Amino acid sequence: MGLCSYCGQPAGFLRTQHLECRARYERAMSMMPSFFAKFLDSQVPAGRFSELLQGAAKAAYVPPEDLAALSVAEIGRIIASLFDEHPPAVGEVQRVAELIEQLGDGVSDNPSLNEQLAKAVVVAGLYEGHLPDAVSVAGPMPIDLGHDESIIWIFNHVLSYRGGAAGRDGSNGGGLGNGMDGTYRSPRMLNGIKAPANAAEEQAEGDLVITSRNIYFLLSHEDGHRIPINRIQFLHAFADGIRVSNSEKKSRVFLLDDPCFALNVIGRISKLTDS
Repeated sequence: MGLCSYCGQPAGFLRTQHLECRARYERAMSMMPSFFAKFLDSQVPAGRFSELLQGAAKAAYVPPEDLAALSVAEIGRIIASLFDEHPPAVGEVQRVAELIEQLGDGVSDNPSLNEQLAKAVVVAGLYEGHLPDAVSVAGPMPIDLGHDESIIWIFNHVLSYRGGAAGRDGSNGGGLGNGMDGTYRSPRMLNGIKAPANAAEEQAEGDLVITSRNIYFLLSHEDGHRIPINRIQFLHAFADGIRVSNSEKKSRVFLLDDPCFALNVIGRISKLTDS
């Protein structure tokens, strides 16, 4: 006699599940996303929310790995929504961080979710008026940071090349423009247009390091490039990267995984360090 894959009790001859157990599981998996959607606006403490969620999952035979996967997906949606219309608020980000911690293994140790959260911490801090300290670097860095200069973010595996002229008015060529005014741009504003193609001009791959003073493009075979943020005139985001211009004729494209985040971070740093 087989055992039910949900409740673990005898399921009958040649059976692996009770239909009612399967229905209970599927009902819980379809309902639990709505719990997360209401979390930010509720007054329920993160610890209590975690207890209720895990209790409901256990009662519906939802295994820990399925609950963790669902939690990662739903919290990822919550974090993404924080960027929709305005910069994430520090209080909102802290509340999400508490929930991630309370949900424990499988959620709190998820690299992708932690990266999303770290980006929210960075943007929330910058738009609250201070330079955040969300990035820690293991081992030596191949750059000498200046006095009071700190690393804000690092993009790995970035492709870069000369981007051509930006135009006398800083025209963006269809990209999200000009980030150097410090105005927040939502990822929803990106229109799908890709960065200007000019890959034959000094193409290179490396890591892009954004600090409180500079942008460093680090290459494995040479020292790389340094662009002082206070010398950037035009900054535009495209679907696949950003274009940084320090004059009408000189610009550089960086193809990276979150161009809107890069634009907001660089533009906001410029405003904070100018004030």
